[in-house]
Amino acid sequence: MSASVEWTHGAIEKLIDLYRQKPELWDPKDNTYHIKTKKHDDWTNISLDMGIDVDAVKSKITSLLSSYRREKAKLKKIWKR
Repeated sequence: MSASVEWTHGAIEKLIDLYRQKPELWDPKDNTYHIKTKKHDDWTNISLDMGIDVDAVKSKITSLLSSYRREKAKLKKIWKR
């Protein structure tokens, strides 16, 4: 297990930018979305660019996406009133 990572605001922004540049990781309409080796290579490249373990990078993206969905659901609930 790797040591915990200090996620600064700048590091999170960089991670989001790198993730956005790889639609094959998040866009099911992308032609390479279902190619596991391509995804593995992309996660590895993001990890190397960040200087952070692949598992930590994936975990942070999962956490950010969960937070986004939770906040979006809260807003949707508020606007329904």
